[in-house]
Amino acid sequence: RAKQWYQRRVRGNKEFLKTDFLSHDPGEVILTNGDAYNIIFFTGTKDTYTFYLRKSDVYKVLQGVFVLSNLISPLITLSAGGLRYEEMMVGPVPVISNIFTMEELPFAEWPERVKVVGNSICAPYFWKIESMTKGWVSNFATDKDGNAINLAEARAVSDPNEMELFLNYLAEKTTMDT
Repeated sequence: RAKQWYQRRVRGNKEFLKTDFLSHDPGEVILTNGDAYNIIFFTGTKDTYTFYLRKSDVYKVLQGVFVLSNLISPLITLSAGGLRYEEMMVGPVPVISNIFTMEELPFAEWPERVKVVGNSICAPYFWKIESMTKGWVSNFATDKDGNAINLAEARAVSDPNEMELFLNYLAEKTTMDT
C-alpha cells in the first residue's frame, strides 16, 4: 500500500513539476538535525496566541535572539512583524538599536505593555523561557493588566488564524496598490 502511494506521488510530481525530484524510495532517506532546520514549511493554519510583554522584554527578546544568531548559529532567528530596527556589530558584540513600529512610533513612545501575537509554534516558548534559561529569565507573558497568564488563556479562540491574517493583509495591500 505504501508503495502504491509512493508511485502515485512520483507521478504527481512528474506531472506538476515536469521533472522527478523523488527518484528514489523514501525509505532510503535519512534526515539529519541540520536537514531539519532547512525544511521549508507553511504554518498558515496554526492558531494564534495573544498576550502582552513589557516593552523592555520585547527589546530583550530581540537582542537575545540577535546575539544567539551571531554567536551560536545563524539558524536561530525570529521574525518580529510590525517592527523595524537596526542590527549592527559593535566590535564583536551584536547590538540592536533604533526600534520603531511600522507606523514610525519610536520605542521610547511605546506603552509600557505591548500586545504580541504569536502562532502555536513560537508562542509556547514564551512560557518555556524560565526553564530554558534555568531560572535566569522569568516567564514574562501577561494579560493587558500585567497579570501572569498561562498558554491556554492566551489562545485566541475567536481570532483569525495565520492564513486568514495573511490573506487580509494581502487584500488590504492590493487595495492600497490600486
